[in-house]
Amino acid sequence: DVITNNICVPVSANLSIYNYTNAKVIEEGKKFIKKYESCVLTAYKLKGEHRYTIGYGHVIYEDDIPHKISQKYADELFESDMLKFNNSVQNLLSELDHRFVYTQSFIDGLASLAYNCGPDGVRKTRFWKRMKRCRYDKEKKAINKDDLIYAIEAVKTANISKIYYNGHKNRRKAEHNKMTEEI
Repeated sequence: DVITNNICVPVSANLSIYNYTNAKVIEEGKKFIKKYESCVLTAYKLKGEHRYTIGYGHVIYEDDIPHKISQKYADELFESDMLKFNNSVQNLLSELDHRFVYTQSFIDGLASLAYNCGPDGVRKTRFWKRMKRCRYDKEKKAINKDDLIYAIEAVKTANISKIYYNGHKNRRKAEHNKMTEEI
């Protein structure tokens, strides 16, 4: 058992548990995101987008980022973005029942979804609406497993663009699998 914020959670010996205050993407999660983002060192505009993207899916909001960068700079931009997305994931999780605890795989999968769709995009999904309805299992002192599985099932169809259907479909399936890895 693990005690997190005075909540005792039965877990296997190798399972790390986090709450909304200490959720953080680890290196494995970053590699997962990079795999689906790929790295492009010259700025490009996606079909239907108004802003340029560069590196590992970094959206250019300011003119001070050059439109051609080195691999080293792409890695630095990604690390900077990950700091923001760690905060975004914590903010998202803070909207749920504070007694809930999460596995690292769930956190990494949620970070990937938020990185691709944006935190506001996540909030608009069936997945997030279902997460907000998850019940607390008093006996197990955790999220009701059936509710959680039902919520995560909706990740498979979250914000899949008609333009990028195949890429998004494959990524959503991988995010689903990542989130359910340790359930």
